[in-house]
Amino acid sequence: MTWICNHTELLSIIVLLFQLILIWGQLRLSKKLDKQAASREKGYFIIEETNLPHRKEDHARYKDQFNVLTGIGFYVSGNCDVIIKDSSYCIDGKLFANGIPHNSYFTLDKRANVLRVDLVLEPIDLKKNYMDIEFRFHLENPSQYSYTEITTTRFTKVEELSDTWKLTKYNIVFE
Repeated sequence: MTWICNHTELLSIIVLLFQLILIWGQLRLSKKLDKQAASREKGYFIIEETNLPHRKEDHARYKDQFNVLTGIGFYVSGNCDVIIKDSSYCIDGKLFANGIPHNSYFTLDKRANVLRVDLVLEPIDLKKNYMDIEFRFHLENPSQYSYTEITTTRFTKVEELSDTWKLTKYNIVFE
């Protein structure tokens, strides 16, 4: 009788150890899947099509044209809302802070998702034929996954005596 009890107890211990290994594996897999899901949820900023005033029927004519003195607008796109942890921009190698409050929340809702970046420009900048501007947004999604969006742009002057600049280069990279 003692042998049967010891054998049963041994079998129970083996089953418990096997269950422990299975639960541990499930927890690791769950954690990995949760991390992957959080990293897939990314909201990001897309530059507006134009900031020049125009009639709706003339929109195609004004697309990618900007008055850089009135600021550049961005709106949230992607598959989730975003929180801006920090942001800056660089004009031809000079770094500037955006002045956007840290932890600002932007939603996919079209009514409340516009971010305006007012550029600090000097008269010499406005005399150039083009300006390379890099925007950096340190973002976090609602799942607290942090990432950086780097938007590289080039604005080329349309006419010598005009305030109109054309967006001629536009690229987004995530780090």
